Amino acid sequence: MGCGASSGQADVPRATNDLSTIIKAVEEDMNNPSNWNDLGVAGGGTVAGEDLDAAKCYNRALELDPGNAVAWNNLIESDPTNANIWYELGHRSGGIINNQTFKKADCYLKVVELDPDPTKARSWHCIGYGGGGCLGGEWLNKRECFDRAVELEPEYALLWFKFNLQL
Repeated sequence: MGCGASSGQADVPRATNDLSTIIKAVEEDMNNPSNWNDLGVAGGGTVAGEDLDAAKCYNRALELDPGNAVAWNNLIESDPTNANIWYELGHRSGGIINNQTFKKADCYLKVVELDPDPTKARSWHCIGYGGGGCLGGEWLNKRECFDRAVELEPEYALLWFKFNLQL
């Protein structure tokens, strides 16, 4: 449920496709998010004795630079059905994935599409707080979103408080 096209695209390792060169760059500067992203693009590798897959590399890049749009794009591309990644992206106000802009509410809608588990009450809350959204072709206003959140997690006091503010 993106909102339109944009110009973001996955990053390719900057200087070389040689994995050993990328690993050496990471080991020489462990605080450089671009190096971690490059290692993720290369599929991961062993750094300081730790085996890292692509997702772990992108996560390291994001730990260093939480707003790194390229690393977010690559992380979601590496596991597009992972609801937790979409939740985190929503928590950071959205981003551009596969040349498509996802606003905060779009990310939370993606979470409940992928994983309607009761622990997703907070996602429904966030969708409601943002004014509602469209799920499965059905528009849900903020009241309906708060209702779903409260149904899923009735003990979540913040929901009740914000729900009353929305009335």
